[in-house]
Amino acid sequence: MTTIHRLMFLTTLLAGSLVLPALAKEDKPKRADDHPSRSAQLLPPPLIEQLHLTAAQRAEYDRLQAQWNDARDRHRAQHQEEMKKLRRELRAAREAGDEARVRELREQAAKIHRPQMELRQQLVQQFRATLTPEQQIVLDTARDRFHQRMDDRHDHRERKPDRPG
Repeated sequence: MTTIHRLMFLTTLLAGSLVLPALAKEDKPKRADDHPSRSAQLLPPPLIEQLHLTAAQRAEYDRLQAQWNDARDRHRAQHQEEMKKLRRELRAAREAGDEARVRELREQAAKIHRPQMELRQQLVQQFRATLTPEQQIVLDTARDRFHQRMDDRHDHRERKPDRPG
């Protein structure tokens, strides 16, 4: 084997050792928890793109996002078992048609999540303060649309039991 052939062989081996692990990762089926949920981000990535952030704004967002990730992970770990139990009870109450119990359990879950929601609002407000007035309009419009969708969903949930089966 000539030197050039050895180099080509080693280059091929090296390239394969770099590419194959990446390909193996892509072939893995995604689990449900691999998908980033809405709570994974302070703001949706498409909104961040729409804001056309400066480098300084992006650095501040990344800092706040890291703070959110840390607090969210601690909160999840602290309340994981309690939330599993609530979800099981909620499913059972829905299946039993016990709307009063469903409301009670939702209130319990909301109470557990309230500190996290308040922290998220504080972090978003800190980030908002770094934005230009034009960027703030984009952010506020997106927030208003989100709240409208949540109100519509809540209204739909309230009307749903009245519908014929």
